[in-house]
Amino acid sequence: MDDLIATGGTALACAQLVHENFGVLKKNILIQAVINLPELSGSDLIKASGYSVQTLIEFSGT
Repeated sequence: MDDLIATGGTALACAQLVHENFGVLKKNILIQAVINLPELSGSDLIKASGYSVQTLIEFSGT
């Protein structure tokens, strides 16, 4: 759980650590955040890497 997904780097690094060091399957790892900034494509990067994403708020800067 994180407060914000911008570029996705922090959440993706944490998910990769759990996957690689503890053997948790990617499909069983869920990244959750309060706010997603979709214009920065972080959630897309996380999804493309095989992890699930769930957020409460999508905030567009436009």
